[in-house]
Amino acid sequence: MGTVRGEASKKESGLGLELLGKPRKRDIEFYSLDSLDYGSKGFLSTLMGQTAVEALNNVRRDIRAIVTLPDTGFYAEKKFKVISVLSGIVNIDAGSFDGVKPGDRFRVFASESGILVGRINITEVWSDHLSKAEILEGKDEIRAGDFIMPDR
Repeated sequence: MGTVRGEASKKESGLGLELLGKPRKRDIEFYSLDSLDYGSKGFLSTLMGQTAVEALNNVRRDIRAIVTLPDTGFYAEKKFKVISVLSGIVNIDAGSFDGVKPGDRFRVFASESGILVGRINITEVWSDHLSKAEILEGKDEIRAGDFIMPDR
């Protein structure tokens, strides 16, 4: 773990008082913490604010290490397509082998122009490379041969 500015101050700060209860100079910043808004410049300039930022950055880093987005490069390489369109239902050439499952949503792009023409929702996965989906948007624009990409 990296060190934080003021690390030495964290170790030096005790809870004691100086002679006759007079507050120590380095403890004065803690007296006004209740009047500072969390995240304000004043708060972030305090040792408490710097420690909070460090802790949140560590949490963010740890979460990113655990939770990763699906590999979108796979979809970019293999462009899945709409196979057929009939009465608001489409069949696509992606299935269980491709990681598709019911409830997945895809954006549909026109094969000629690459323009977004609609969105679909997978209702059934029939095989390794075949699924059925309902059209959510673009019922009149989606055509066989159009490309699909995951809707994030």
